[in-house]
Amino acid sequence: MAGKSMQKAQHTAYTILGQSSVYERMFYVLNHLGIQSNIMTSATYSSVDFRLTKPVILAALRTVVQKHAGLWVVFVQRPSSKRGHHDLLKARLDTIDLETCVEFEHDNGKGVEAALLERLHNEWDLASDEPDKPWWKVVVKGQDIIFVCHHSVADGIGTYVFHREFLAALNAMEWPQPPIPYPAPTEIHTSAVLGSLPKDPVVHGGLRFKLWDLVCYTLFILLLNWFLLRWIIFDSLPSARPCGRDISHPPGPESRTVSRISSLRIPASRMTRVIEACRANDTTFTPLLLILMTLTLASDHFPDAKFAWTRYAHDLRPLVDMDAIGDNGPTGDILNATGGGHHFYWLRRFRDADAALHGKISSDGSAIWDLVREYKQEMERARHGSASSMYQSAVLLGTSLEDFVARAFGSFEMSLPRTIHVSNLGPFTPTATDSKMDNGGQKSSEKNPGPWKVEEVQFSVGATNGTVGTRGIILSGAGIRGGDTIINATYEEGIVTREMAEDVLEGLMNRLEALIALD
Repeated sequence: MAGKSMQKAQHTAYTILGQSSVYERMFYVLNHLGIQSNIMTSATYSSVDFRLTKPVILAALRTVVQKHAGLWVVFVQRPSSKRGHHDLLKARLDTIDLETCVEFEHDNGKGVEAALLERLHNEWDLASDEPDKPWWKVVVKGQDIIFVCHHSVADGIGTYVFHREFLAALNAMEWPQPPIPYPAPTEIHTSAVLGSLPKDPVVHGGLRFKLWDLVCYTLFILLLNWFLLRWIIFDSLPSARPCGRDISHPPGPESRTVSRISSLRIPASRMTRVIEACRANDTTFTPLLLILMTLTLASDHFPDAKFAWTRYAHDLRPLVDMDAIGDNGPTGDILNATGGGHHFYWLRRFRDADAALHGKISSDGSAIWDLVREYKQEMERARHGSASSMYQSAVLLGTSLEDFVARAFGSFEMSLPRTIHVSNLGPFTPTATDSKMDNGGQKSSEKNPGPWKVEEVQFSVGATNGTVGTRGIILSGAGIRGGDTIINATYEEGIVTREMAEDVLEGLMNRLEALIALD
């Protein structure tokens, strides 16, 4: 079945398009086996004269869904030609009823709180074996719109694209009284809409895979696991519950990862000073966030650790051939095109730099800025080199779901649990032009015609089971240029306590303030 391009499955709500991509299979497996639930980005929409009402929301959502074929996609298992294995096929929903994609929360006037993000991460309600609804939803709380999606549908930047399109749709309406019939037509018949799915960045993106990078990475993680594992930050945390591995028998709700969230808000006035200091020191916010997180963990929570293993997400869209993939214009595409990089450090320099920042006689932040600059340089080298190559290496993980589990989980177990993970989306802008995925490095005109604007954003990823994912704390960052930046810390229940997570965020903020005060 996978070899035919368009097949209508009998008595189903979808049309099969063909084989899934390797990263779609990865995120499907993580969700299917209860390892990670979803990702989400919220945005606060503001207008001087108008409010978000149900008909306005449905009309704007209709515009977004009609434009982005990636929002029509679901995935289904089918028996593979390889005995005992299953293929994951990509399918297009034939009809999307927008009414079923929108949920309304009681507006208590407090905006999007950590408790709401936690609940949405722990619902696990987007994927089904025989799907008849999209693998995403929109949650409305007052003027806040939360786009929640299965990670196989979009990456973090893809969630930004959704909000850019939603904002554009609002501003394209005729105000003050948009001519929206109510009840608005809520069904979209996808076969009647002109739209094409983005192509797989691994196959069509133009990046090169170098076997030598994979060999070096494999030797690196083997040596770490043989000799240095017990000296790495997070190693002393409780062991995670073993995760499911049987595609045919996924774990029940009681065995799925439970996400907990603590949040840190960096006020606009302080964030402006942070960005100015980053520019003055020839660096950006993401490496600063990673270094301060490492300092905090090494000095306050893991004083016996000798090494840190850091990991970050980076947007590959500027590096791949987006024309070949199918660019949707200035707002960007809803797809997965995020790679990752990692760096390993001896902690002595970090603790010396932290001690200098908190000197009893005088304080000195220069050693910290040296670490941040070096980290930024390493990020850039990896982004244009080994990290992009390792992104392509996923083609070696087979074509069936069982292949992926067998070939990938061993590497995940040895490389991910002890990493300090940061995923920073950078500043939200109405268009994707010149987006650098980093609060310190983007320059754009930020034109926003119309009565609506976005005045706050948050990004959050579900916690991962610490057997094959990050066992500690994942930091997810997002903000608005000139507005607050919010860092959400996600962690697995039973591994990291809420008290520890909040202490880490407090320590990170204290160091940030002390560093900026010296600049």
